[in-house]
Formats: sequence, structure tokens, C-alpha cells
Amino acid sequence: MVGAGTRPSPGSPRSRIRPGAGRCDRPCATPSPPRWRREQPADITEETPVLRAIAFAAAALFALTAPVSAVTFETDKLAIETPSGEVHEFTVELALNDAQRARGLMYRREMAADHGMLFLYDRIGLHSMWMANTYIPLDMLFIKPDGEVVHIAERTVPRSRRPISAGQRVKAVLELRGGTTDRLDIPVGSTVRHKAFGTADP
Repeated sequence: MVGAGTRPSPGSPRSRIRPGAGRCDRPCATPSPPRWRREQPADITEETPVLRAIAFAAAALFALTAPVSAVTFETDKLAIETPSGEVHEFTVELALNDAQRARGLMYRREMAADHGMLFLYDRIGLHSMWMANTYIPLDMLFIKPDGEVVHIAERTVPRSRRPISAGQRVKAVLELRGGTTDRLDIPVGSTVRHKAFGTADP
């Protein structure tokens, strides 16, 4: 053992340490930083199923956790004209953004017979609905960009998480109180008259 202040003997391990060991005898080359390849941003102008799922999940999470009063809706008037020429008028709330569309009619315990909610989307697509946290049965009318009703899901089951869709691309969905389409004899092929479809009366 080498004590403090004692010179190491020639055979000791410390005497074998070469002078200058651990440092460069000539200027050391500094490693150049790695050249990271810059990736071009993905083109997200086209809507994809993955992006739709992410957007829907984010909006649904907001709707499920936000206070009920945090999501508000504008109201408007629309009419439904049947193929036989009968016209039925409704007062509707407008679901125009992701948070509003995800909240929908959740937590409502009642709705007037001549009221509803119109879900308007930025683009046409295979839009699906569900009944999570919705306590009243609904009739869902799936609507093409020209206002034509192409599918009706009648008396949907409260609080069900089963996806409900038209099986084809639509622009909007109108939700009415369950049984309304049967009571008023509103069939597929009816026309929703509203400015969103360019079908409102002048």
C-alpha cells in the first residue's frame, strides 16, 4: 500500500502509468454532431380514418369531462318536407365544432316534440353517432349535402356505445325525439330545408 507522501517503487502499479496517459499528444478531433435528416411534414390536408379517429377521441374526451355548461349551442329553424309534400318545422340546436358534436344531447332528460339538434360537418364522410350518456331515445336522420335524407335510425337505445351510421357519406345528422319520424310519417327521401344545404325557402 502506498501511503500519502510516499514515492512509488519502480515495480508498483502506479509506476507503470505512462506520462500523458488519458490525454491526446496532438490536438484531438472533436466528434462532429450527427446530421439528422429533416423529414418533410406529412400532408394532412386529406382526411384519413386515423386522423378522424384521433379528432373524434379528443373531442369525445373533452365532451365527457367538461362541465355541462361549458358547451353551448346556437339555435336555428329548419323544416322537413316529405315526398308527399307535407312540411314539418323544428327548432334545432346547431353542433358545428368537434366539442359540440361530441357533447350532442348528452345528459338531457327531455326534449320538446318540435326540437332537435343538427350536426353539421366540415366535409362529407362516413360519420358515426352513438348514445353514450344520452338518456332519451332519438331518431337520427342522415343527410346528404343537398338536404336529402338517406338513412333514418329510429328510437336509438339510450346510453348505448354502439356506433350508428348511414353506411354512406353524408354531410349532416339531424337528431329528433325518438318516434318523431314515425309519428309524422317522415321517410327516407324527405328533404331537410336549411341554409346549410342550400334548400332554405327564400
